[in-house]
Amino acid sequence: MIFCRRLSRSNREGEGIMRKILLFLVIIFFWFLLSAQAENNEIDEWNRAVNANPSSADAYNNRGIAYGNLNQHMKAIQDYDKAIELDPGHAVIYYNRGVAYDVHLKQPKKAIQDYDKAIELSPDLTIAYYNRGRVYSKLKQYKRAIQDFDKAIELNSDYTNAYYNRGVAYVHLNQPKRAIQDYDKAIELSPDLTVAYNNRGIAYGDLNQHKRAIQDYDKAIELSPGLTMAYYNRGNAYLRLKQPKRAIQGYDKAIKLSPGLTMAYNNRGVVNILLRKINRGCSDLKKACELGECRVWNIAINKSWCS
Repeated sequence: MIFCRRLSRSNREGEGIMRKILLFLVIIFFWFLLSAQAENNEIDEWNRAVNANPSSADAYNNRGIAYGNLNQHMKAIQDYDKAIELDPGHAVIYYNRGVAYDVHLKQPKKAIQDYDKAIELSPDLTIAYYNRGRVYSKLKQYKRAIQDFDKAIELNSDYTNAYYNRGVAYVHLNQPKRAIQDYDKAIELSPDLTVAYNNRGIAYGDLNQHKRAIQDYDKAIELSPGLTMAYYNRGNAYLRLKQPKRAIQGYDKAIKLSPGLTMAYNNRGVVNILLRKINRGCSDLKKACELGECRVWNIAINKSWCS
């Protein structure tokens, strides 16, 4: 005798959901498979181009780009090297090699050398100025970074990221008013640029304009509800406005999103101690220490706030 089991509605719905999940996973798998195949086919195509015309700088350059797309950046560098040997006056090849050194191989000095050469050969290559400015910022050479962002903006007055990154550089040079001007422009050009609102909030905080800072953090959170640092920064702003309970709410959310954020534990711990919630405060300071940041915990122990 064959027994048939009638599925309850909840079971049928559950199996339906499971089928959809499995279908989605199968689609993703085949998408990755086809993408990898397409990228390998692209390498094969440029291999044929190189073999057919070994003196073609463009063929080596394009194969270098294809290798970069496969995260084979050393092979990409080798092809850019060969392309430059064949055509040493080709600005874009130097730029491409600079990107490989900059973004992927984390060799900023070599990247700058290539961006320098690209700019020498093509003085209007806007993105080369922008990328060189980014590298100078990474090296904490903010004045040189600003010069490059200035040039990028001169060449393209709607270059959102150049305004944004110049604003970041001005913050590092303790010039929050100029930073705010650049964040304003970046937001004007890209009203959904979450990080610009967050960073403008920080700059307003540096000017003790904490209510305006909170408005920016609110907007950043509206655009990106998972942006941990916006909650943390908003907590700091409320603390400076002497609203400790709202500060704690900000730290709570930051910790929920990023459980390893030691400075949020430390700040929440200090606020709780100030509110005479000693056990909660000490628990947070201890947690921060367990995560590797013990300075505030050690101060609390030395001052007998915690034991």
